[in-house]
Amino acid sequence: MATSPSPFPADRKLLALNQEERQRLQLQIEDAVARSWPEACSVSQRLLHEARPPDDLWERAIQRTASVLLESSPAPLDASSLLIRNFLRVARKRKAAQSRMLPISEVATAISIEDAVVAQLDFKKIMRSLDPEDREILILRFMAGRSWVEIAAIKGLSTLAQSMRA
Repeated sequence: MATSPSPFPADRKLLALNQEERQRLQLQIEDAVARSWPEACSVSQRLLHEARPPDDLWERAIQRTASVLLESSPAPLDASSLLIRNFLRVARKRKAAQSRMLPISEVATAISIEDAVVAQLDFKKIMRSLDPEDREILILRFMAGRSWVEIAAIKGLSTLAQSMRA
């Protein structure tokens, strides 16, 4: 099991802790790391396709957990579930960032020219079959890159109604 080199955030509040409080926080973090490690490995495998959590993400999750524990009221928090939630959050962000950075050459080689032509024809057929109002909404959202909030403002509808219509 890998552990983080620094289980505490670089926080001024940490400097104000006495030795006993600092040791209690250290023990809470170490226990949380030990109890949540198998689940963190499972999350890492499922989301990132890596056998164990990447060190930078695991470190960030530990730092956030320590910060929350440091700032929490006297009510006890389950540090291991908090650590997993923090790791899930940073792992999902990493996965989203990776999916946005897919190299264009990789995309181009994965699609044959025949598939691209068929997709283009299907797209044109679908766009022609749409109501002009719906077509305009889709063009604004996916071709012009407008958000649902912007489209709702342009069309004079609520955001929920606008996104449900598309």
